[in-house]
Amino acid sequence: MTNPMVPQPPLNQQDWPLGESLCDLVQSLENGHLSCADLVRKCLSRIDQIEPQVHAWVMIDGAGALELAEVADARRAENRPKSLLDGIPVGVKDIIDVAGWPTVAGFKPWREKVATADAWIVSKMRQAGMIPLGKTVTTQFASIDPPPTLNPWNLGHTPGGSSSGSCVAVACGMVPLALGSQTGGSINRPASFCGVSGLKLALGQWPTQGVVPCSQCLDTLGPIVRRVKDLRLVMATLPGILDKLVDIDLFEKGLRHDTGQALKILKLGGRFQALASLEMQAAVELAAERLSEAGCVVGYDETASFFDDDLWQIHRTIMMAECFANHETEFAQNSVHYAPKIRGWVETGREIPEPVYFEAQRARGAKMAEFTQKFGPYDAVLIPAAVGEAPSPETTGDPVFNAPWTLLGVPSLTVPVRLSSSGLPLGVQIVATRFGSEAFGRLLNAGMRIDGQ
Repeated sequence: MTNPMVPQPPLNQQDWPLGESLCDLVQSLENGHLSCADLVRKCLSRIDQIEPQVHAWVMIDGAGALELAEVADARRAENRPKSLLDGIPVGVKDIIDVAGWPTVAGFKPWREKVATADAWIVSKMRQAGMIPLGKTVTTQFASIDPPPTLNPWNLGHTPGGSSSGSCVAVACGMVPLALGSQTGGSINRPASFCGVSGLKLALGQWPTQGVVPCSQCLDTLGPIVRRVKDLRLVMATLPGILDKLVDIDLFEKGLRHDTGQALKILKLGGRFQALASLEMQAAVELAAERLSEAGCVVGYDETASFFDDDLWQIHRTIMMAECFANHETEFAQNSVHYAPKIRGWVETGREIPEPVYFEAQRARGAKMAEFTQKFGPYDAVLIPAAVGEAPSPETTGDPVFNAPWTLLGVPSLTVPVRLSSSGLPLGVQIVATRFGSEAFGRLLNAGMRIDGQ
């Protein structure tokens, strides 16, 4: 079974340089059919070709990337690569520090704010030999104000946000892997709009040290790639999740699912169906069919009553209050440079009393425990990744289907499923119901079955 998604946006049908997946590229590097330096040159050429149309990048360090690629080639020639991903170029969302590069976060006063050290995730990438190629566009402070980036499937539509540039760069073949972050729906939603696979990790699995904060209790990192199978390679290479042999064994067990029982997936109805477009509902049904055909047991929760209004209000209260706390000083000094929506977040958060915030945190803990108890018998839940196809560039889309998983802290994975009647991607979310390495492996297992792998 193969994924019927068109392998690249119409904008990019000529001179597709990066193959189908990160796994393909690694195989080419391993067998000597491609050098790291040639891969970086192909990425730079693609950026030169496509970037003027889509505006995915804040800056590129081509010379630095080529220098590091040549060093990686030398390691590979001597059969001593740092990892399977040694020499792979990566796009870094511009709220994540890279030493010697500005971290602008879409905020004009920070144009000359140069990072003095790598963020935790960037330092771990370097230890694996991976190469930061440049900074990708984020909405201002990773909020929901529209970015300059455009959707490569149709330039009249948004790519989503806030990981706008990262999703577009991967979708266009400018880079095989990019880093994103999510506080509401900033990985899962733009991944759906751009037709790529985006994984929001469990809260804290990749530490956010060196990342511009919005809401410390919600901010979560994750990788963006072409295919779900690429995520297995990324997770096995970068630390933070599979640091112990027992975790690796459990992760691989989840991927194989060798327990003798079929994967159990629960499709959620309720508002997840009522708010979705008819075409998105059809995408979810198609994903459920693929899971069933692959031997999974797919159930259905018609009302999904657990997901009531309180869940979204808890998320909003925590996010707004912490956003104000993080921006209070900067906002007092440079409020004129704040975009309208992030300004609204800060001003709303300023009015939230401490007791209301602490009650929201208590309620969050109760919801997390209830979610695990109620849905733990299933390996994952299945819902839309967005309300529908990408809307116009005046918005980044509605994160209504993404915020619950950020609040609950569980991993959520967007998988491209089909194209809409207007030729725009539609993706679904597959969301883990439990924590731990085996549960995480089962999540990727289910995602690969939807993706036809």
